[in-house]
Amino acid sequence: ESVSAPAVCLGNDAMFEVAYESAGAAEINWLNASGDTLGIGNPFAIENAGWDDAQAYTVIVAYNGCQSEPAAFEFDLVPPEDLEVIDANGDPIDADQICQGDGWEITGTGPAGTNWNWNGPLNLSTANASVTLNNAQPDASGWYTVSGSVGTCPMNPDSVYLEVYPTPEAPVLTGFDEICEGSDWSLSGSTNGSGTIHWFHPFWGDFEGTDWYFSGVPLGADGTYEAYVIESNCPSPIASGILTVVPL
Repeated sequence: ESVSAPAVCLGNDAMFEVAYESAGAAEINWLNASGDTLGIGNPFAIENAGWDDAQAYTVIVAYNGCQSEPAAFEFDLVPPEDLEVIDANGDPIDADQICQGDGWEITGTGPAGTNWNWNGPLNLSTANASVTLNNAQPDASGWYTVSGSVGTCPMNPDSVYLEVYPTPEAPVLTGFDEICEGSDWSLSGSTNGSGTIHWFHPFWGDFEGTDWYFSGVPLGADGTYEAYVIESNCPSPIASGILTVVPL
């Protein structure tokens, strides 16, 4: 006789079946590693197979007062393995923040032969191993969860939370006027959020802050000043103004 005992997922039913030849119906006896009878029948099932069930078994075919030699066999349990989400650099990730309009890519990793299933915001559903967002918008924020299976065996899922931060509004700039060379002056910026204002002018270079004070403004400080807001690492559009410096 020959025994079929395919591998099963942990927690699923294990099914054993023996193929034999006899002139009529035989009695099939299944025994555990200790030689204790588990039951009779063909096929024979072990419900909710656990690690204690992963042992050696034997089967005896009895017909018309005669018994076969015990046929030994084993079966394998397939445990659930952990899936993991990695970022575009190949690093594990459980949360991320990007700016509105950015691209984003994540990939699921796991055992060979995994059948993938991603779910996420905006009814995202894909069987690909990776998820890619282009020109991400704030409504793409939320949980991205990957699950999967190898054959019929489910793996342990993983997830990552993404926040797509909206683009801050450009700052409102004031103080642009016509001033005399050598004057003391200041420019001011305001924002409706919690971000910081970053300024630039070719003469002065970079400045960070709300109010930019100047002492003895030279002719070289004439021209266009630019400023933008950084909030949660996301930049606003650039605002600008022109300061005119009149020579004495």
